Amino acid sequence: MGVVSRAGCGAWCPSFGGRCYACRGLITDPNNKAAKDVLSEFGLTLEQVMAEFQLFNGLTDPAKK
Repeated sequence: MGVVSRAGCGAWCPSFGGRCYACRGLITDPNNKAAKDVLSEFGLTLEQVMAEFQLFNGLTDPAKK
């Protein structure tokens, strides 16, 4: 979720082998093309990643777009 999340946490989770949980929230205007490129690079589908957005508070407005 790192490519669509707010910076500033110091990337603790990825630094220690975990996934980014967007602990500081989602950015309001994500670069959707870049995000899709990252998904493709790692062999992930949009559906797999959207399921991760449901971890906290369901799908938020920026994630629905």
